[in-house]
Amino acid sequence: MRTWTCLTLLILIVAGGCSSSPGPDSLSNRKKHAREPVSACTECHNSLNSPSLDPLITNGSGTYGKHSRHFQDRWIACEACHYNYLNAPTHMNGVFDRGNPAVVALHVIGPAGTWQQPAGSCSGVACHGAAELFWYGTNTWTTPSSCTGCHASGFSSVLDPVATNGTPPAGRHGMHVAARAIGCERCHYQYPDRTSHANAVLDTPDPAVSLVRFDIVGTGAGWTDDTGSSTGRCATVSCHGSDSLAWYGAGTWSTPSVCTNCHSSAYSSQLDPVVTNGSGNPGKHVRHVTDYHYACTKCHLDYPDSTSHASGMLDTQNPAILIVSFDSTNPTGTWTGDTGSETGNCASLNCHGADTPVWYGPGGLSPLPACSSCHSNAIGTRRTILGANGDFGANAARLSHHVTPGPGSDPSTDHCLVCHEMTMHMGGTIRMKNADSGSAIAYNPGNPSTLETFCLSCHDENGALSTFISSGTPTAPFNDGSVLGNPPYSYAGSIKTSWTGTNGHGPNGQHAAADKLTCLGTGQQGTGCHGNNGSINAHGSGSPVLATRNFLYDTNDPFDENDYELCFNCHVNYAGVRKEDILGVKFQGILDSDYGWISRPADADCPAPCWYPPYYISAVTTLFADHNVSTPHSLNDPVGWGPSNMNLHWFHLGFPVFFRGTGSWSGLTCVNCHDVHGSSNPYGATYREMGYQHSEPDATNRTGKMTDAAYLSNLLDEHPTYCGAWNCHPIQGQTKAWYYPIVEGP
Repeated sequence: MRTWTCLTLLILIVAGGCSSSPGPDSLSNRKKHAREPVSACTECHNSLNSPSLDPLITNGSGTYGKHSRHFQDRWIACEACHYNYLNAPTHMNGVFDRGNPAVVALHVIGPAGTWQQPAGSCSGVACHGAAELFWYGTNTWTTPSSCTGCHASGFSSVLDPVATNGTPPAGRHGMHVAARAIGCERCHYQYPDRTSHANAVLDTPDPAVSLVRFDIVGTGAGWTDDTGSSTGRCATVSCHGSDSLAWYGAGTWSTPSVCTNCHSSAYSSQLDPVVTNGSGNPGKHVRHVTDYHYACTKCHLDYPDSTSHASGMLDTQNPAILIVSFDSTNPTGTWTGDTGSETGNCASLNCHGADTPVWYGPGGLSPLPACSSCHSNAIGTRRTILGANGDFGANAARLSHHVTPGPGSDPSTDHCLVCHEMTMHMGGTIRMKNADSGSAIAYNPGNPSTLETFCLSCHDENGALSTFISSGTPTAPFNDGSVLGNPPYSYAGSIKTSWTGTNGHGPNGQHAAADKLTCLGTGQQGTGCHGNNGSINAHGSGSPVLATRNFLYDTNDPFDENDYELCFNCHVNYAGVRKEDILGVKFQGILDSDYGWISRPADADCPAPCWYPPYYISAVTTLFADHNVSTPHSLNDPVGWGPSNMNLHWFHLGFPVFFRGTGSWSGLTCVNCHDVHGSSNPYGATYREMGYQHSEPDATNRTGKMTDAAYLSNLLDEHPTYCGAWNCHPIQGQTKAWYYPIVEGP
């Protein structure tokens, strides 16, 4: 009986529906979308059964309701607002309207929401914020301003992706949203406006309808490999470089190593501050980044690790969120005056002194300060350059330095600009000027030879052709009284020529490939000879001639071993050129003699005043010696000085000369005879002007002599040897020295 009654009712309903027009909004005229939730409600509630049961007709638009907007336009499932009503005892009781209080029961879209009777209004529904919504009225309804209006556990844990899809292998919302505060729109761009939004399907089973679409964080990115629920990966998302990221996997993802991986026009002009915040009043990124090559971290220190990074806010509207933080080059720097978008000043910056530059405006900035305003103090890893602890004249511990404006004085900014190319200042690379062309030379501290071109461009015969200071000259580029080619700097203008020699210290010399020297270095074998106490420093040194170790060109005590540290401490491991080889003899051998016309105070090695050679080595072979045999011989000197047999290196040290041609008395040193940078002469790298050569009268014995011009002219009186105090060789005539004595034993 009951079955027959239901069947009769169904026939009557269908018959009634067939005789009625379904209308344009009827469910019967509407093709089901693949993304539309499956609902049993529409089996009855459609116009084919009865227009009176079709809410799109009876309760669809205007003052009669909003079913068209919610169900047809937005695909919101019936169960979202009529949760579990299918099984309610009041269902099918013939009451179609709000008079039935159980008709409305809000589900995941509004678990805290209520349906108010008899007015027929919703309240506490997250989809519409705090508004009370009159279903049958005409008032304007609002939607939440942010995704978290609905998608937060405070509203519903079912809709909170951090709870449902937070950590691997379920997903990564915990890291992106909770930890990094990345805005939902970065990866779900414009999804709230999609018709599939709010349809109660939390993860699409249909790969054709994608929840993921990237905005500025991935304009070239895509969502791939989505084959259904809990599948899919990100690809070409700049935040992660070239990684292809399985959202539901457990793989390790990387982040870009440099800011410009995302923040460049090659990726997205919207993220490139040189474009969006570049020049004029809007900002100064062009000047700082493009012109001066500042690293991002100088003004945005540690910002990539901030939770506000990648949040989608290109310029913070909230002054409490600090984008600007300065690194150690500006330890006192602060960002002030930030009251919102396009406001803010820099203050207390070394770069700008007392100025407070307005980042978004033209005010608060004077011309760049003098070099001393920053470089009189240590800045980060940069040492102090100027001032009492710097590299120049104000530091009493610096005995030599490139610029000598006056006793106790530091160079000016103009002096600094003679050598330093500033177009990329603070870009992380020291750039020098080619002294002849003015072009930039990038210096790599890890490879000191990169500075050779700079050094040699000035230390050549024409000096600094293009970079000299105003009122200076190519040979006096600093206008500080120092003149290349004039005593005591007479050799400074010919270093480039010497450096290309085939012998000695230059790159073509006898050093092995791994031991090649550079102008600057650490003081260790295979690096260089100039610097400060072993550190690379072209500004100044605690030793004369910017040497890494002590070496006196103008020594008043030629017998002080400490004056030769640069040579002897480096040559300690080079057989044949050690101090013992150069200045030593075999004890009681034929060269062991007291050169007694100049004496020294008695000491433990010499009880009576004497002038004995300082090193006694049983196996030594003295390479520069006077040896006159007892019988007349063509190799004997015509005139003898002191003993007949002697170590000539030791003998020469005692002679006074005019220091580098200045007229000041000094003892002889290594550089009076040897071109320490390089020479075309293979014999001891002696000055090419001396023409020193070897002759070999028999198979075992060799002697050496200078060119005849040395005895027939004033060559030895002037540059480069400056032996003119005694004028000894022209007086004596041509002399010879044994390169290998016959035998050194007694």
